[in-house]
Amino acid sequence: MATIWKSALRPIADFCRPRPNQKRTKSTPRSIVHIAEIIDRCLAVNPKDRFPNAHAIIAALDSRRLRQARRPLILLGVVGPIFGMLIVAIIGWMAFNSVIDDTQRTLIAKTRLSKRSDANFMRKAVEGQIVKRFHALEREAANPALKAALEAATGKPIGSPEQKKLQSWLAQFRQENNLKLDASPEDVWFINDRNGVQLARVPVDLKRETRGKNFSFRSYFHGGAKDAQRHRKMPPAKYVDAYLSPMFQNMARDKWVAPFSVCIWKGAPGESEVLGILTMTVQVGDFTELRSRRDEDGQLEFPILVDLNNGGLVLQHHELQRRRQDDPDARLRIFRLQDEEIDLIKSALGFGGDKPPADADQRKLQWSDKRWMNEIRDPVNLQKPDSYSGPWLAWFEPIVIRGKPSGLVVIAQESGEKLLKPVEELKTKLGWLGLYALGLMVAFITMLWSFVAIVLNDSPRSRLARAFRRRIGLPSSSLALPSGTVSLTGTVGQTNRTDGTADKGI
Repeated sequence: MATIWKSALRPIADFCRPRPNQKRTKSTPRSIVHIAEIIDRCLAVNPKDRFPNAHAIIAALDSRRLRQARRPLILLGVVGPIFGMLIVAIIGWMAFNSVIDDTQRTLIAKTRLSKRSDANFMRKAVEGQIVKRFHALEREAANPALKAALEAATGKPIGSPEQKKLQSWLAQFRQENNLKLDASPEDVWFINDRNGVQLARVPVDLKRETRGKNFSFRSYFHGGAKDAQRHRKMPPAKYVDAYLSPMFQNMARDKWVAPFSVCIWKGAPGESEVLGILTMTVQVGDFTELRSRRDEDGQLEFPILVDLNNGGLVLQHHELQRRRQDDPDARLRIFRLQDEEIDLIKSALGFGGDKPPADADQRKLQWSDKRWMNEIRDPVNLQKPDSYSGPWLAWFEPIVIRGKPSGLVVIAQESGEKLLKPVEELKTKLGWLGLYALGLMVAFITMLWSFVAIVLNDSPRSRLARAFRRRIGLPSSSLALPSGTVSLTGTVGQTNRTDGTADKGI
């Protein structure tokens, strides 16, 4: 009997079996799927699985139209918040960068005022120390006892009674003035006669004796801008007041020194014969009035003293001070500013140098405040790349002695990298916090609209969505086909039985 029924129903099953081009795929539009489900139910083999009447078909079609009408609103509800978050994120990011930039500019502005104050304070301190040395030299140069001792020792050999008397006078003079001037024990005092021969020197360097030698080629003797050819005899300078000569390398100690000199006149200054030159030298790195310090956060702040007349030679620097403390007898390394920075400083000060280059703004040199440099390299870093790295913020002030530029410049600087480091750390933390917040907002909106989409879609494709709808008490599909229905969206050659199993054709 069963065989007879199968033979009789095979043509009907073949007629109801879907064609290959009617297979449902993931790319099949939802509108076609819904129509196919309605048609499948209308063509169900079992009458019980069909729509009970025309009103049910109309209700199914109305439900389909309602879903189609909801789709733009759902799309707007998804895309709208995304664009809203994107706009808020862009505006927030712009505002965030603006606040960070304003904070950096405020810090730099405060640093500029601080460095300007520091540079002016250091300038006054250096000028005061130089003037004090000048006064001490001028006072002793006018001493009649010194003039008499110098005239007596001129032309006499080293070790003669006249020379010893002059040596004793110079030693006493140095001892008295070192305390008044807060001078370093490394400072050297010496006297040259009118021919340039050094007659007295304190302290005496027995390893490399300089007394009795002619130093008329030195700039401190003849008053020139630089030393003359060695062993060339030059006439003595005829300055009425004390003066600061260009730096030179000391022959006895092989170290760079800054000489302070004054002419010893036989009578009235400028109106009589020059008997000789009294000089004191300060070793590079021993300008003790410039001290390094650390601020409240432990950041190093230190001044630099530079001689522009000697190729930007650095006279005072934290590195020089540190090396002097580690090994006082060691030969100090020489550091210099870059040529372009020397020209820029000279141009800003108005006493020589080239004009500011056209790309000055690109190198972040602020010419609105001509003595402020927003980014320079530390001179030590030029020779030691592993130390004093990063851009430095600096304000410089010229040293003016008695109304005349000395060629010395004091630079108060601070590490720009360390100054702005807290701002950069804050920027990084707030940036990550913003990303976390954006991620949470995206996740929340995604979950919210996923819930809305599952609730509004009464015939979801996902098993998980159908299970969730059943969990919350919603029907899984308004067009769900009862068991045993031959579906246009099913697999070719398969029908669903009432027992839930598949029958591969009858």
